[in-house]
Amino acid sequence: MPASTVHELIETDLGFARAVGDELASDCHQLIEDFKSQRLTTTVERLARWMLRCDQEAGGRGHFTIPHDKRTLAHYLGMAPENLSRNLAALASAGLVLRGRCVTLNDRPALAARAGLNSVAVDR
Repeated sequence: MPASTVHELIETDLGFARAVGDELASDCHQLIEDFKSQRLTTTVERLARWMLRCDQEAGGRGHFTIPHDKRTLAHYLGMAPENLSRNLAALASAGLVLRGRCVTLNDRPALAARAGLNSVAVDR
């Protein structure tokens, strides 16, 4: 969509302007949360939180597909690819099963505990 059309819609359509503002605020909030996570949590906690968030975004059914390769995921989570492999293995005891890029979460409360979260926050 051309920028001029977006600017025109923002000026003339309050609903569109509100939706754009909400989306930008949500993206900004997520960026800040990701930054805080990178500084205040261990790599295992970051990975577990990312897995739980992806599961929620996929409908909370306990299985989803990692949307990119593992090297990209490791970079996004602020760890070396070899650390990602070790962390994935460490989360197996919390019910995480990984086959290629397909993830199954068999024990969300255990994974939430490894993420440093309480299970109430995860169930929402």
